[in-house]
Amino acid sequence: MQNAMNKVKFSRFYLHVDQQLEASHPLQDPLKNKILSVQGSKPTMVAYGIGSIESDPQPRLELSLAILLARHLGIHRLEVFDPVLSSIECRVIVSLGCAVFSINEHCRRAVTGPTLFFMPHCCRWMFDNLLGANWSASQLNRITVLGNTFRASSALGLESWRRGPGTRCGWHGEWRGTRSAC
Repeated sequence: MQNAMNKVKFSRFYLHVDQQLEASHPLQDPLKNKILSVQGSKPTMVAYGIGSIESDPQPRLELSLAILLARHLGIHRLEVFDPVLSSIECRVIVSLGCAVFSINEHCRRAVTGPTLFFMPHCCRWMFDNLLGANWSASQLNRITVLGNTFRASSALGLESWRRGPGTRCGWHGEWRGTRSAC
């Protein structure tokens, strides 16, 4: 994981993101402003759909990006869930300072404070569930989502539907199970 963290941290992409976040004034930066907008609340970050960091390099890079963004934005709690995570992967993720959920919420996390959702390669139903669980002005005002476009998430869901039940949704498998191995 340390190699993946360094690869992301020193990539042109992350250096550009870092420069953009540093150059903008907190009141002018919509992401920082949104996350830090609820006074007295500590922002949280939730990462859904990361995938197996043991079997594929892409999820390691995505988790690294989530961790680096959380640190940069002053988010002290990063919570991770993917039903494909093994118990070893969960221990690694916890050793990186993250919390790992073992119960599958099916992306229905109702927020109580400012929350950044990191959802790379997630299917449309995952976004639908998240928005449905927070479908009030006060809750929608507390969430920020970093993920693929809704058009791309719809395509992922449609492709999964075309292949039939039991097929993978996007990159990281379907979410029909109730628990991860954590």
